[in-house]
Amino acid sequence: MVAPARDGLRSLAFFWHFLRDPKATGAIAPSSRALAREMLRDAGLRNGSTVVELGPGTGSFTRAIVEAIGPAGRLIAIDTNEAFVRILRERYPRAEFICGDARGIDRALDDRRAGPIDAVISGLPFANFDLEAQRSVLRAVRASLGPGGSFATFQYHHSWWLPPARRFRRILSRTFGGYRARAVLWNLPPAFVLKAVKPGAHAPRAIAPPPDSPPSP
Repeated sequence: MVAPARDGLRSLAFFWHFLRDPKATGAIAPSSRALAREMLRDAGLRNGSTVVELGPGTGSFTRAIVEAIGPAGRLIAIDTNEAFVRILRERYPRAEFICGDARGIDRALDDRRAGPIDAVISGLPFANFDLEAQRSVLRAVRASLGPGGSFATFQYHHSWWLPPARRFRRILSRTFGGYRARAVLWNLPPAFVLKAVKPGAHAPRAIAPPPDSPPSP
């Protein structure tokens, strides 16, 4: 009964922070395990991988990442919410949690002598970001990845058609040369996972779906 109780407390904490700052939090509830599985699928994570997580929140993706990269792996996570960072530092003492802006990912990695990165997993609410923030974060993400490194993020179903979400997908496609998308219905609310790959050895070129066409489940 420990895990359900912990998940319940995590959901309450997440909702409380949503009420305080809905634009920064971006959702009313933590992401589901189904969404976490899809975010990590095909990322090629293994024991010893180095991963950056942007906007870990209360750790919905963090747990799956830690399990995937094993004891030899390295996880560096960045979040602007000090309360979330404190919670995650206690829960995952082997990971490195930074309270800061995702646009400073390059400096954070330089300070920790980390890189190149195998994958970047993002829970950031990009649809709430302005144009320059979207561009800055995606440029920093691409620069941090090694050849063939992957980037995964998601958009909620209800925001797919909104101008900031559509603009983000265009920038994502230009930054990485394309992306793939897949629907995840078992989430509150349902979401679309977007994945891109930095060109390099053994890295297949990602293909963008038709403009503004939501993917099938």
